[in-house]
Amino acid sequence: MRIKDWNKFQHFKDRKPPWIKLYRDLLDDITWHELDAKAAKALVMIWLIASEYDGNLPDIKTLAFRLRVSESEAKSIVSKLSHWVIQDDIKPISSRYQDDTLEVETERETERETEREGAKERTRASRLSIDWKPDASLNQDSFELAKFRDYWIAKAGKDAVKLDWDATWRNWLRKAGKPIAKQESFSHRPVMTQKRPVEPVDEVVSDEDRAKRKKQVDELLKGIF
Repeated sequence: MRIKDWNKFQHFKDRKPPWIKLYRDLLDDITWHELDAKAAKALVMIWLIASEYDGNLPDIKTLAFRLRVSESEAKSIVSKLSHWVIQDDIKPISSRYQDDTLEVETERETERETEREGAKERTRASRLSIDWKPDASLNQDSFELAKFRDYWIAKAGKDAVKLDWDATWRNWLRKAGKPIAKQESFSHRPVMTQKRPVEPVDEVVSDEDRAKRKKQVDELLKGIF
């Protein structure tokens, strides 16, 4: 017996890895949903067992032991998994466990995976070009920008490679105590106009009104004194 399309589940060769690939499209596989609970559970375990034998499965007796079921139950389960388990013209593998000479995934493999991820990250990163300019919304301080370019162009090593030069420029401005946002030019600032004081207008008073006011003042003074 052999797992159908085994390469889809595992890309390591000559290994006994502690994990396998399990694709999300299983959620939409109606054949898997039609399995009973025991068979669905056993299928995942069978994939894990197959990872030890490069996609092949051991004889039914060993498989039953690995699944912790009886041989009759193992046969019943396998019969329900024809969508995933196929008969092949290969020589059945030994009923004993796989030899320990197969390489187990080690920290070295993990380091290689990390190195590959790091290489992808460095591919996206870059050194500062001589004509680089910060985003138009950022501070364009010419003196600081000249210092920034000279520093990063002259710097050697992996630290001179950055993913986001605008972010590096913002950090530079923070350390220099400079504003990060672009300052508005004076010509774009609104002009504040000062209001001129309103000059008093001479009031025109008639002789009759003047006489009334004089009488009111005289009566007021008379009342006071």
